[in-house]
Order: sequence, then structure tokens, then C-alpha cells
Amino acid sequence: RKHRGLSVGEVAERLKLPARQIEAMESGSYKGLPEAVFIKGFLSSYARLLELDEKELKQYFQQIFPAANHYSTADSSKVESADL
Repeated sequence: RKHRGLSVGEVAERLKLPARQIEAMESGSYKGLPEAVFIKGFLSSYARLLELDEKELKQYFQQIFPAANHYSTADSSKVESADL
């Protein structure tokens, strides 16, 4: 995002998400965000916006949520993430 010169606000506006959700995803703090299936959708939209490889993003998502079908954002307050 920063390499493309986009602010959190610009990304939030383009993705139609609250800026706090963009900040949370960037920092790896998923507590308080919707369920993993929604986060996956948000990250996919973010990847398309930034023209990132979606296959790479899917691998990243599996690292964050290895049991995505059973994951609840209430289970963890912070998940470490690599920079998008």
C-alpha cells in the first residue's frame, strides 16, 4: 500500500471497509474483526487492489488461519503477519 502511495483512508474508501479494519489487517490484529471467511474476502479484495498475486495471498491466509473453518476471531487477539 505504501509503495503505491495509498493511505489507509484511500484503501478503506476503495474497498468500502472501515479504516480500522484495514489497520487491523495490516498489523495482524484480527480480534474484533468478522469471522475468518470474511477476512479472507477482505484480504482478496486488498490483494486485487494492490495487484498482488492471489495465490501467494491464499498461502499467506492458510499460514494465518490453518484451520480457517474452525477459527473464530475471538480465539486470538493478535496474529503475526508479513507486510502486504
